[in-house]
Amino acid sequence: MTGVGRRGPRANGATPAKGPLALGPFARRPSIYACYVEAVTERDTTPEAARMQQEALRRLGPEGRLRAALEMSQAAQDLAIAGLRRWHPEWDLQRARQELARRTWGEALASRVWPGKR
Repeated sequence: MTGVGRRGPRANGATPAKGPLALGPFARRPSIYACYVEAVTERDTTPEAARMQQEALRRLGPEGRLRAALEMSQAAQDLAIAGLRRWHPEWDLQRARQELARRTWGEALASRVWPGKR
């Protein structure tokens, strides 16, 4: 897709984006988290509770928020593995991890991590 200029017509006939989609390459785009927070807090959180949550997240700082995200990710993996082992009590921990990788990443990538395993 080549174009005449940054905002000019494109070779494929598409017109450049306008409005909120017309962000340049260095513009700050809303994060997935911000979109999620906005959608969820409108439905199930009081404005006061949402404000308190935002303040707590700001106090954590970037490192604290990353740590919290990693801990939540690990907790989700642990729950998924526990669920797999409940459905398949004959599986050991390694087999459950392999299955979680297959379900998360797909067969092609999981087989690259554990070749010959299924």
